[in-house]
Amino acid sequence: MTPNVLQSALSIEKTMAGLLRETQDISRQLAEALDRSDKVVISMLTAMRQEPIEGLKRQRRLLEDLRDSLPEEETKHFAGLLNGEQPESSEEAPLAAQVAANRRLLTQLLELDKRLSLKLGADKSFYKL
Repeated sequence: MTPNVLQSALSIEKTMAGLLRETQDISRQLAEALDRSDKVVISMLTAMRQEPIEGLKRQRRLLEDLRDSLPEEETKHFAGLLNGEQPESSEEAPLAAQVAANRRLLTQLLELDKRLSLKLGADKSFYKL
């Protein structure tokens, strides 16, 4: 893989990390508002939370476009790196490390989301189905 492809992917992953942290921060604020039963803030934060989530979707599409632009023999390896596989070279290590960090952030965010969903939706929560 070329250094440009690796740098582009790393840049996208770093942007995703920022969006994950932003979503996590808004989610924590939402949890606090739920604890206070502050309906106005709950409504506002729920709407605000959608923006970084949409940003994550856009970044994911950029990664998919980058993957699809690669020669066929590199596509599988690139997809593997983005799915947490070990790097084959030191040049790939920063990307692999950022992917792993993002995966940890996403796991934390999903745990928080589950708690929020159960508080907000109770029996109608996605996690109860």
